[in-house]
Amino acid sequence: MELIEPSQEHLEAARALYNRAAARAPVGWPAQSEEFARWVTLRRERLSYERTRYLVAEGQLRGIIHWGIGGPEARPADWYTVDQGDGVISALFVEPGDRDAAEAMTRAAVEDLRSRGCPRIWAWEDEMGPPFYAGGFGQLLLSMTEVVQALTTARFRVCPVELHLCLLALPARSGKPPVRGLEVRSRVMPGGETSVDVWDAQGATVGQCVWASMALKSEHPDASQAGYVWWLGIEEAYRGMGAGRWLMELAMGQMARSGHTRCYLTTRADNLRAQSLYYSLGFGMLGASAMLCLES
Repeated sequence: MELIEPSQEHLEAARALYNRAAARAPVGWPAQSEEFARWVTLRRERLSYERTRYLVAEGQLRGIIHWGIGGPEARPADWYTVDQGDGVISALFVEPGDRDAAEAMTRAAVEDLRSRGCPRIWAWEDEMGPPFYAGGFGQLLLSMTEVVQALTTARFRVCPVELHLCLLALPARSGKPPVRGLEVRSRVMPGGETSVDVWDAQGATVGQCVWASMALKSEHPDASQAGYVWWLGIEEAYRGMGAGRWLMELAMGQMARSGHTRCYLTTRADNLRAQSLYYSLGFGMLGASAMLCLES
């Protein structure tokens, strides 16, 4: 087996392999030709060094991998994980069940990153993968068992686990606000997401819900029918009063009026309080994903 640079010759075969591998994702759609081609040649501002490679054996494409090293802009905000000098395997796709290919690419990436002095290597940071993969949330789907096995055999340990949830029928309207005098404002953020912000009568922040159309992440025609909640935050003083439910209903009402028919989100597996809210709204769990880490 040999790692080669991406080429036009293998582009459609690589896209087909990716789509078969990612078909196990509970969220997302098949990659379209142009968006896949852009991803293969993409250069990431957060990385000072990166490689995208295809794995070929006897003329047959067996896998796709991307890895790199965090640069000075690796952590533009606190919620990012890969830091300057950290290695990262941001994507690794093989045919379902092809553990040999997954292990070969894992070894090659780890050896290269170790030779370049990376003391820590992350795998599948949620903000680093293909934008069209799993709805734009790039952690490793645990249903991709051959990749999970290859990484954990190489001594990567599982870090945060996220649950993927879906609500198939959006509410027509929101309930009553938890207290009187609340002010709601909506604004479109630079990336195209919509932020629903709520203040109380004294001007103090109550909470925020950020949502977006999945069409921001995927060029598949069906992506425009789904919305995605990227963030829900409630100030401590308003927790336990129904503010989170009300904000979610406001955001999902906006989704419905914009032509969306369902809503996706992810939540950490240990965030039991948020899960109680989401399940009470009618969300169901579709699957789980994880980020992994290899320490020196």
